[in-house]
Amino acid sequence: DIATEAPGGSGGAGGGGAGPARRWLRCGRFSEDPRVLALVNRCTSVPLVALALPLGGAAEGCMFASLPLPISTRLPVHVNACFRLHDNRRAIWRLTPDLDGEHRLWAEWNELLLTALVPQVYAEALRCLAATPGLAADGGHCAWPHGADVERQYAAILDPLVALLAEMPVLPTLGGDLVLPSEAVFFSTPTRALQACREQLLQLCAAAGWRVV
Repeated sequence: DIATEAPGGSGGAGGGGAGPARRWLRCGRFSEDPRVLALVNRCTSVPLVALALPLGGAAEGCMFASLPLPISTRLPVHVNACFRLHDNRRAIWRLTPDLDGEHRLWAEWNELLLTALVPQVYAEALRCLAATPGLAADGGHCAWPHGADVERQYAAILDPLVALLAEMPVLPTLGGDLVLPSEAVFFSTPTRALQACREQLLQLCAAAGWRVV
């Protein structure tokens, strides 16, 4: 759905701080992955992930576990899930060789959320953004992650996300169609000279059958 954050509100997924009102695309789902479902009772957690994508400008993404966490992912979206947390709520459990017992179980749960469910919801949100009239221009490519910017401990989200997006028509062409990333041609006009003849260049690209995004 689309949510509007009041000035000084907490953001589309539960955080954001003071500032002017802004709009968010919110997308979430329950996991149907048998690996996740097998841990539900043992972790006493709900297999749910929700994302909030800012519309009309970029945002630095944070993590939430119902309430905001002091964790920045440097993704351009907020991530809310039933993560298992350290007692001080300043970190989520991640897999390391020295973990055992319930801490290892909680870390396995978090890893599955990050590598299976978060990428799935993220990909669906990007497809929804591209397919909804008006939203693609409003959110645009700001919602796509930049791998070099993402915090290293959350880079595990990226490879499965890219694999999902490679099979999805998530890029809107100038003609309004959605195409696979492999079919798209990104049209960049980095200089004033190219910007001045942009329309003519676009017509030539269309005549050549290129699917420009």
